[in-house]
Amino acid sequence: MPSDTRSGAGVDQVLDLGCGLLSTGSVHEALLDVAPAVRSVHVDLDVVAVERAQTVITASGRNAVAAAVRGDLRQPRPLLQQASGRLDLARPLAIFVVGALAHLTDDEAARLLAALRQATAPGSVVVVTHASADVHPQAAALQPTVGAQPRSRRMLRSLLTGFDLVEPGITWATDWHPDPPDRPEPEPINLHASRYLLAAVARQRVGQ
Repeated sequence: MPSDTRSGAGVDQVLDLGCGLLSTGSVHEALLDVAPAVRSVHVDLDVVAVERAQTVITASGRNAVAAAVRGDLRQPRPLLQQASGRLDLARPLAIFVVGALAHLTDDEAARLLAALRQATAPGSVVVVTHASADVHPQAAALQPTVGAQPRSRRMLRSLLTGFDLVEPGITWATDWHPDPPDRPEPEPINLHASRYLLAAVARQRVGQ
């Protein structure tokens, strides 16, 4: 991963929880662009998503360092045990929980994050995006994330208890360290829709 003190320098292994169908914008694609040798495990409950992910990994030439496995975020202990066969949990890792927490109950989400905090090494980082409840109720009803349970910033912060938020904390996804002005223009985005999505990066405390 890039050496960036904002998000966790020196992390060279990734756990991608709730990976879905690996496609444009996925964690796997980002790794291909910036760090193709980084070890990664991509986890989803859906069999089709796991099979598709493994096919994409193989086609990209990352088969030696990456794998897709089936796992249930509601049962974090067996999931982490499975990941430990491919990743070294005694060393820092980056954990992506992109959109997945919104599909868990409060108790399930809290249990997952607590298990991640207890099982991972200090210096690990958790990257979270989450459907937001901090919008007008009529707007919230239009959110495109089917079956999701939106949460407020306060609720999301409570779930991340025990982790230290990286600046600027919990914010709109498009506002979390946007690309500098001299970068090439990204693909057009729907700014209205982006205000439904919160993002945060949180670090496991060193010495905890």
